[in-house]
Amino acid sequence: MEITKPWVNAEKYKEDRFREAIYEAELAERFLQNGLLSNAVSKAFQAIKAYVAGLTVDHRDELT
Repeated sequence: MEITKPWVNAEKYKEDRFREAIYEAELAERFLQNGLLSNAVSKAFQAIKAYVAGLTVDHRDELT
């Protein structure tokens, strides 16, 4: 999966990041179900990171 750069297409970037967040959260859930706690925590963090990156697209001016 290749993520679009935010300066090329902001809406596509946001969509890619939200899709990535869902994918990472699903992996975290699978790892947790299989007892792989450390891996689950890492993937949950990646999911949150991708989600926050997607949210920042609409608030970019306020953050700079």
